[in-house]
Amino acid sequence: MDSKTVLKLLQDLNQDHIITRYNSSSPQEQKDFITQFNKLDKVCRGGIRDYLQRAKVLLEDSKNKVNNFNDTTIEIPHDIPHIEIGTDEFFELDQLGFNQIKDTVFVLVAGGLGERLGYTGIKIGLQNDLITLRTYIEVYTDYIKAYEDRIRKKEDMPPEWYIPFCIMTSGDTHEKTMALLKSHSYYGMRPGQISIVKQNKIPAILDNDCHLALEKDKLLIETKPHGHGDIHYLLYQSGKAKQWINDGKRYMVQFMDTNVLAFNCMPASIGASVKYDYDINSIVVPRRPKDAIGAICRINRKDGSSVVQNVEYNLVDPLLRDKYNGKGDIANETGFCDFPGNLNVLVFKLRPYLNILEETKGLVPEFVNPKYADETRNKFKSPTRLECLMQDVPKLIKHGEKVGYTYFDRWFCFSACKNNLHDALEKLRKNETGESAFTVERDIFKTNERLMKEICGKLEVIETEPENELVIGGYKVKFGPKIVIYPSFAPTISELKYKLSQMKKGIKMTNNSILILKNDINIEEGIDLDGYLIVDKDQKDLVVCKNQKRIVYSLLKKGQGQIYEKLRGYTILKPSEN
Repeated sequence: MDSKTVLKLLQDLNQDHIITRYNSSSPQEQKDFITQFNKLDKVCRGGIRDYLQRAKVLLEDSKNKVNNFNDTTIEIPHDIPHIEIGTDEFFELDQLGFNQIKDTVFVLVAGGLGERLGYTGIKIGLQNDLITLRTYIEVYTDYIKAYEDRIRKKEDMPPEWYIPFCIMTSGDTHEKTMALLKSHSYYGMRPGQISIVKQNKIPAILDNDCHLALEKDKLLIETKPHGHGDIHYLLYQSGKAKQWINDGKRYMVQFMDTNVLAFNCMPASIGASVKYDYDINSIVVPRRPKDAIGAICRINRKDGSSVVQNVEYNLVDPLLRDKYNGKGDIANETGFCDFPGNLNVLVFKLRPYLNILEETKGLVPEFVNPKYADETRNKFKSPTRLECLMQDVPKLIKHGEKVGYTYFDRWFCFSACKNNLHDALEKLRKNETGESAFTVERDIFKTNERLMKEICGKLEVIETEPENELVIGGYKVKFGPKIVIYPSFAPTISELKYKLSQMKKGIKMTNNSILILKNDINIEEGIDLDGYLIVDKDQKDLVVCKNQKRIVYSLLKKGQGQIYEKLRGYTILKPSEN
């Protein structure tokens, strides 16, 4: 659109404040504004006019406190299958899903910075443990490469075959993500294997009259992220979803940026989609009160219909207080809530998924959450915008697509990094989930210990001395045996159990020892460990490692440490340093 057309549209949309600013601005500022406006008009589904029309409807409902759950009742969704880790059913699904991975695409939704964590970098570039210093993106690519390695060993795949890996970036993270990938040679992935879809920002709105916000002292529209639900629009608009189908891919897994344990459940989740013929499968876990994850509820409507859907976490407490127990988001006798929590790990059949996107042009349901300046509920404390969520695709079902949920134990597949150290400690003191860099590191070790001890039955931990313990901000952080299992050693739980079952004597290690299992190796006799051991080649004899210097955990002093250490409040001294 030329300047005349843009100004006429602004007039039609009652944006007189922008026209006034435009008329008093320099020719260059006017030119830059017209360029930005046209770009935003393309970014907004249906253009800025349609965007503001949708906003006006949603803002009017918000002003009037319209409750979308009126004339409904709430029930626990008892029909969600709970997959017990280590059972025959689990291993059946794990293997069934792995057999489909050669025709699966992985999509990482990574549009956010780490500002809430206390740094300005991208979250996928964070180290998830201090022993290996592997970043989230490194672990994710390692899993995909390990899947490829195992599939190539089982099947005669053509040389050009690979598992596609797509990453959603944003204006805030795109350049940093590209720099990270290039500096690490795309983590050994094949040319063209990693594709990027970039999320765009959308116009911010000042009030219920939908006046567009301008940047301070500038003739430019203020913009904000539209939400991680944009991944669906980007996969539709870019043609990626259609391309993958044409390439013979059948399934797609979408996941978030800092839950490294999610890969534990991905093969079994795909397997559940295959076994139960789910078109859309959402992974759920036990939810703790006040968790910043949505709750999965059965919503019974007045007309007799019902739907099992995600209720976003900021709505859970008032909904349950009003419709369920009169007490809100509280724990039951198990310590968890009655309703399971949504992980934002989603498994789609690609063909039905594309059909949905083609009907909606990639747009998923939007919502608005303004912070009002006063009781008139018209102006906002700060500009707002429409948002959308990746987990809301099931709300678009029109043609009987089958939506399912698969329930796993929380310890097995969920530990996210969402909070800075101070906020995490405050949450932990309130018996809430910390979800920080140090809780993720602790959970990785504990999960691997539990898998090897309880599920595989091949680990014995010997209590020889007090467990490593740090007191951070008054909170005790315990570090037992530290076990790191690389995807190259065992990319699935089925393979982990098989490999460990081949050992004649299993693994025996003291409570403060460190064990790293790396590469596709076999250990015939077993391991006897009191110290620090990396096993990265085949071992026929019993591996004995005794009285080695250990990794020492040490509290950071003020001003000390790298950013990944400051996020934890501690550092480590490796054997060569202590």
